[in-house]
Amino acid sequence: MVIRKKQLVILLILITSLSVFAGCGQKETPADQPQEEQAVLVEAGKVVTGDISNTSTVNGKIAPNKEVSIIPKTPGKVAEVNFQVGDRVHQGDILIRLDSTELQAQLKQAKAGLALAKANYQNALTNLERVKSLYEQGAVSKQQLDDAQTQAAVGSTDSASASVQLIEAQLANTVIKSPVDGIVSARNIEVGEIAGQSAVMTIVDIEKVKVETNVTEAEVNKLSLGQKLDVRVSAVGDQPFSGTIRTISPAADSQVSTFPISVEILNPQHQLKPGMFAEIKLALETKKGVPVIPKQAVIDSGDMKYVFVIKDKKAIQTEIKTGVEDDTRVEVVSGLTAGDAIVLTGQNKLQNETPVTLSGGM
Repeated sequence: MVIRKKQLVILLILITSLSVFAGCGQKETPADQPQEEQAVLVEAGKVVTGDISNTSTVNGKIAPNKEVSIIPKTPGKVAEVNFQVGDRVHQGDILIRLDSTELQAQLKQAKAGLALAKANYQNALTNLERVKSLYEQGAVSKQQLDDAQTQAAVGSTDSASASVQLIEAQLANTVIKSPVDGIVSARNIEVGEIAGQSAVMTIVDIEKVKVETNVTEAEVNKLSLGQKLDVRVSAVGDQPFSGTIRTISPAADSQVSTFPISVEILNPQHQLKPGMFAEIKLALETKKGVPVIPKQAVIDSGDMKYVFVIKDKKAIQTEIKTGVEDDTRVEVVSGLTAGDAIVLTGQNKLQNETPVTLSGGM
C-alpha cells in the first residue's frame, strides 16, 4: 500500500515537470507581439529650381492689324468689280472701275474750251502789243490801251485749265485702287449699282493681328511695352501663340475703370481670324531660379501651409512659406530646398512620421 502511494506521487511529479517544460518552450502568440505601423502608398516628387510667373487671364477678340474702308472719291455707276470676299489684294491693285463715259465727254468738251481759251488769249496778247505800239506813236488813246490790257487779262486760260484738271481728277477717281496689301473682308457693291459716299469694300491686313482687352489698375503697372505674353485661341487649338504688348493706355476707361491694352500676334498662316475669341495670360511678376513645387503637394491648414517631406521612408510634416504661383506650381520661400523629396498624392492618409511606400519609385 505504501509502495502504491509512492508510485502515485512520482507520477504526479513527472506530469507537473512535463507541463512546466512545455510551457517554457511555447512561443509568444501574435497577439502578444507589438504590431508594426503599416506603410502608406504615396506618389512623390522632388523640389526643383526654376522660373515662375504670377499670372492673370483676360479675354478679348482678334482684330486685324489694319482695316481700310474703300469709299469712292467720286460717285458713279459701277462698271467693274475685280475681287471677291476672301481674295488677297496688293497695294495698287484695281478693285473697282466706275463708268467714266460722261466724264470722258466732259473732259473732251473742257479740253476744247481750253484750246479756244488759249487761242483767244494769244490773240489778246498780240492785240495788246499792237495797241501799245500805237499808243506810243500817239495813234490811239489811253482808254484804248486800257481796254486791250483788260481783254488780255480776261483772256487768261487759268479757268479753262482748272476745269480740265478737275475732270481729269474725277476720271482718275473712277479707278479705285487698293491702298494696302491685304484680304477683302467685305464687298458691298455690285456691277450696275451706284457708288456713293459709303464703303464699297473693306480690306484687312491679317499678316499681324491684335487682341484688344482691358486690365485692372492692379495689373497695369506690372506690364510693359514689348512684353511677351501667351495667347490662346480655342478655335485653332490649345497651342499658345506668342503675343507682344504694343499699346498700354495711360488713362482708364471712365465707364469701367480699366486700362485698354493691345497685344500684337504674328499671323503668317492666317490661322487667326478677326472676331475670334482669345485668352491672354498676363505675366505680372516673375521669379527666376527659385525652388518650386506642384500646387497639389501643398496642404492649407488655416494660416499655415505644409507639405510632407520624405525622410528615412517616413512622411515628415513640414511647414513652408510660399510666394509667386502660376496655374500648377508655387514658389517655396522657406521650409524646403531643391532636391527635397515630397509627397504629391496620398497626403490625406498621412500623419507626421507615417511610414510610406513610393508608387513606381522616384
